[in-house]
Amino acid sequence: MQTDNQRHIVRTNCQTKGVESEEMNIRDRMQIIKESDENLLTSCTARLRHLPKSKLEAFYSGGRKYFSIWDGKRRKYLGREPNAVITGAKERKGFETLKALLEQNIRAAQTFLDEYQIITAGAIDERVKETYRPLPDDVYDFLGIDGLRDFDTERQSDYREEGLRHKSMSGIYMRSRIEVAIADIYTMKGIPFVYEEPLELFDGVAHPDFKVFVESEGRFKYHEHCGMMDLSEYRRDYIRKHRSFIESGYLPYKDVIFTFDRDGKNIDTEEISRIIDTFMS
Repeated sequence: MQTDNQRHIVRTNCQTKGVESEEMNIRDRMQIIKESDENLLTSCTARLRHLPKSKLEAFYSGGRKYFSIWDGKRRKYLGREPNAVITGAKERKGFETLKALLEQNIRAAQTFLDEYQIITAGAIDERVKETYRPLPDDVYDFLGIDGLRDFDTERQSDYREEGLRHKSMSGIYMRSRIEVAIADIYTMKGIPFVYEEPLELFDGVAHPDFKVFVESEGRFKYHEHCGMMDLSEYRRDYIRKHRSFIESGYLPYKDVIFTFDRDGKNIDTEEISRIIDTFMS
């Protein structure tokens, strides 16, 4: 099983070569493609409403191509191109063909979204009878899947232990009531996390507030809460952390999320809950 540092090295090497590692999962990309096609379909349908319905016919005489048009009632001779009516008929046929292809792709994308299963440790475990669980590590390591086998959610931080005074719902002692509130949000949502697990970054070892297992993506992300941003010392610390994560290959709101106090002192738990739903569930 890869360590966080090994995954970081792989990620950094891939980015150096112009290849983004651990990009958004394939279901997210397909959803974006589907929504793009739906927008194109809307525009295409609107364009068709302004083009007259007709059937263009062609015939040759003396080696030259001539056109006539059938509007459902009678046939009208149009002659040769250029001709605005001929152009309009061709344009309509083009948009009708495009509309049919977009509709086909949207149906295919929806089928994919309905049936495609992202392979995670949880997805595998759910399909295996209790008799066979836990599965050998080789099954997960074969696909390089992050899992919860070595993820100790009951681990107590040993970093600056003297400052751990506040107890969370899960029984973990933390530094602030705000961190406890965030931890309790994760607990109530059933999202596993570890508090202040050491993480090697390019400029040293950090202790992110939360290491979170994101089941939908089958990998870990980090959550840093930045409090008291009204104080210059804390603002500088945030800038340092932000740069450190980026330089180490952990991208904001892709690999690590940052949340903030509402007014430098208080926490908006509803807003943080929405951020967690968006990026960490």
